[in-house]
Amino acid sequence: MFVDVSNKEKKLIQSYCDANNISVSEFLAGIALQDAAEPEPTKGKPAPTRTIQIELTEHEYAKVVYKARLREVKPEAFIHTRLVSDLKKSKEWGSLDLESLRCYVSDKEHKTLLKYLKRHGHSSRHYIAFLALQKIEEAADPVKKK
Repeated sequence: MFVDVSNKEKKLIQSYCDANNISVSEFLAGIALQDAAEPEPTKGKPAPTRTIQIELTEHEYAKVVYKARLREVKPEAFIHTRLVSDLKKSKEWGSLDLESLRCYVSDKEHKTLLKYLKRHGHSSRHYIAFLALQKIEEAADPVKKK
């Protein structure tokens, strides 16, 4: 499988792997398979969530409140709905210069990962990079956990 990272991210991943005496491929495959193996939330129980804090100017906040009022929802619900809608779009664009790393998995593992990624609407190229950077961040700051 391919994983797209920036040059800076590649160096960070390589340094982590060197420090932990593990190959880049083994690291990437391991975190992807570990994530795919975690049990899905059971029906009726919400999935774990993360909170994001954003800063808006007074004028930006006023526009959010206005648009939320028109829909008769709280500003937080309005922002959530708009953001989730945007996240469901299949294609992304950006100017980040990326290069591909490879992680080698068996055919069975490949099928497992593809099924998991498809179910959640993720691309292996970007989601595995997210997992790797998250793991490295947690290792650098053990207080930060999922």
